Amino acid sequence: MDLKDVMPWASPTFYRAVLEALPIPVFVIDQGHRFKYANPAFLDIFGLPANALLGRTLWEYWPEEESKFFKQACDDVFANHQAVTTEFESADDHTFHEITLSWWDSHVSGAIIDVTTQRRREGLIQEELDSTQRLVQTYEDVVPAALQSASTDSLTGLPNRRRADDIGPSVFRAMQCSGMGAALCLIDLDNFKSINDTFGHAEGDNVLRRV
Repeated sequence: MDLKDVMPWASPTFYRAVLEALPIPVFVIDQGHRFKYANPAFLDIFGLPANALLGRTLWEYWPEEESKFFKQACDDVFANHQAVTTEFESADDHTFHEITLSWWDSHVSGAIIDVTTQRRREGLIQEELDSTQRLVQTYEDVVPAALQSASTDSLTGLPNRRRADDIGPSVFRAMQCSGMGAALCLIDLDNFKSINDTFGHAEGDNVLRRV
């Protein structure tokens, strides 16, 4: 929607006064990428008076290697007559700016918004999410293994007393609900002490594993 549709009573002088008062940098360039208009907020970025910038291209003040993205975005608007939004990070102070470019009467008009605070906040949030994800991954990797180790006999690999205490109540509840029975087996090895005494504890451990 054009401002003239919203405020048909407003004069060109009024529109210009609005642009001049905006704290947001606003500019207009022609198809040769030369500046036709730049409001005070935009001129402040480069510390230039209007007569030094108007009629010139941006890369006369900004290295073309760094401003290639800007030129490409402008060319896209000229070619498609559709708005384009792009973002860049300043190499000097690492601030972030979002540029919105729009087709307007055979020219491209643009506005620049400082999004540094927003991007840094997003970065902090992402760091927190990454940290949380690492903690979750650590929990998933370490805790189950630790629980398994704590409930398993290290020699035989069989469930130990702790595991029996854990599953015992659920087994008894299942018995009560289903009416089915369960068996508890106690295995005793006769004369096992003589195996340890005769062949040593290492061989005794092997016997326990086989049993």
